[in-house]
Amino acid sequence: DLAEPPGRALVERLLLLSRWESQVWKANGCVDITQHGDGRLLRNMMHNRRVYDWAPESWVFPGDGALEFDFTSLARPSKGAKPIADEVWRKLIATLRTQLYFASKKVWNRAFAVVRTRHFLRSLGAKARKARRQSIELEASVAADAAEVAEATEADAEEPMTTTASVARPSRRPKATFAGVCRAAAVQESDESLRSQDVLCVLRALSGRTWILCRHLRELLFLFRDPGRRLDCFVIMYPRCLDWPINGKSCQNAFSEANWERLRQRVGVVPLFPFFQPESTTFAFDMALNEDRRCLHQLLRLSGVESPGGGNIKAPRIQWRKPGTEPKWETFQGGIPLSWENFETIPTVGLIELTYLCSPEKVKFRARRRGAAVVGGWGALPEDTNELASLVQWTTLLDDAPKEVVSLVAFIALKYSRVEEVWNKWDPPGGKLILKEFLVKMAGIGARAVFSAPCLAGGDASAPEGSLVPMPSRKQTAPAEEEPDAADELLISVFRFFDVDKAGELTKSQFTSLARIMRELRQSVVDFRGHVLNCFRTLQEAWWNAPKAGGPAGDMSFLEFQHFAKEVHFSGPVGHIFYLLEQDRNDCLRRQDFLERLDGVDKEDDAWQAPRPAPA
Repeated sequence: DLAEPPGRALVERLLLLSRWESQVWKANGCVDITQHGDGRLLRNMMHNRRVYDWAPESWVFPGDGALEFDFTSLARPSKGAKPIADEVWRKLIATLRTQLYFASKKVWNRAFAVVRTRHFLRSLGAKARKARRQSIELEASVAADAAEVAEATEADAEEPMTTTASVARPSRRPKATFAGVCRAAAVQESDESLRSQDVLCVLRALSGRTWILCRHLRELLFLFRDPGRRLDCFVIMYPRCLDWPINGKSCQNAFSEANWERLRQRVGVVPLFPFFQPESTTFAFDMALNEDRRCLHQLLRLSGVESPGGGNIKAPRIQWRKPGTEPKWETFQGGIPLSWENFETIPTVGLIELTYLCSPEKVKFRARRRGAAVVGGWGALPEDTNELASLVQWTTLLDDAPKEVVSLVAFIALKYSRVEEVWNKWDPPGGKLILKEFLVKMAGIGARAVFSAPCLAGGDASAPEGSLVPMPSRKQTAPAEEEPDAADELLISVFRFFDVDKAGELTKSQFTSLARIMRELRQSVVDFRGHVLNCFRTLQEAWWNAPKAGGPAGDMSFLEFQHFAKEVHFSGPVGHIFYLLEQDRNDCLRRQDFLERLDGVDKEDDAWQAPRPAPA
């Protein structure tokens, strides 16, 4: 509020900080990456809910009204910064998980007793009246305990917190799920949001005193169920990641496409640009904005170094936004103009889309580090290329890879610990494979069967949230004699995905790039386990309370697994995770597989992916 002195003083201080950081940025040899190229770190400015056009060098702002904006700092880690120890971070995550989701152990234990009684009633039927009375008494006791916890919380809080709990006999049988009983025990969503906000306040206060890594940030993000809280947590902690320009791409899967776009608008395009891992990513840049043109220029220069002639830029198209013309997509017949490698010659109108692909053997770490330092400001990164290569945890977003490629990776991850084992087993002469040889080798390891798995065939790599429709089986939709042809077509599509240079040959480095997708797929299993433990203290409790037609001791079908994934607020690659957990290939997940594989997902030796016989 500019009419109040504190509000005006805050704007003046932020303007001074913006001017100082911009001068330090230029002195370090970095280019201007602000939203409009005016050197001002204030972006998305709104005055009285209207777009405010502020002159670049002006310090004069309106005398009253509401001024809204985002401030993106240019501060970067200095050389010698050390990340927090893994042991300390694990204790921090365990403490946060306990405080967020298991505030009252007494209420939680008694709520779990209610669920067990409900399952007992379901197995015995309507004749168990005595057990039903016990269940009702337990529900009343749970509600009373929750009310006591709420009263104690209100006494300690600065502001009163409203919590409702009814101890009367319910007139209607509640839903027999763990989450439903907890809600009946007055563990309210509003209470959870309040505690999440408290955690964010603590993180904001401590963020300036510690450094973390991207894998730490990803684990922290999945502690927050609410997308808004997760966005705030990211904005607070991502500048503290020492390897952000190297491995920041791994955190993108914590957000939906819409929320990631909100982050790009909020903190800027350049801070979220994958300087070291732009492969298999489709970019969209608004050339009217200075920051978008900077990222486009970085891609063009990188492509000129790694593949002269712009060979790494795939499928570029542009939509001119000139006054009086109808917007439509146009392709570049002769490729992107070479003159655009000069930043000043890039047009300032239009929307451009392109995909960047690069063979592993053509990656130039020195050029990528130069871009991260000059454009992104990350000058504290190691200069030795071997050290840089050791820091990169290659990953490919599952949404950026074709569905058939992700399915093939799931099959390989089920049989082998590493992708290199498959290539070493083949040991092709000359170290290369042509298409015909590739199809024969894939058929030899039984990879054709993966495309007919009910949980994978025809399904998206990332199931949409709220969708409970099972993925159809290819065996049910295609005649038996057409299935081999369909599998060959999918394998041909996989081969073309590898063959970036269109040479008609597959090298070891191209094939082993599947390890990037495998790493992301395995990390998705880790994320799923985190979601489960956010809702249940142990995997045993999670299996007991998961929806299963055969009761607590029965197996879980894929449809029931989708229901369970939605209950734990997980919207990742549900079909591929089910495929990795289910061992017998009978479309049912057993309790032993569920517990053993999720329990071993944190082990560094990848024991849960031990080789096993190929499916029939």
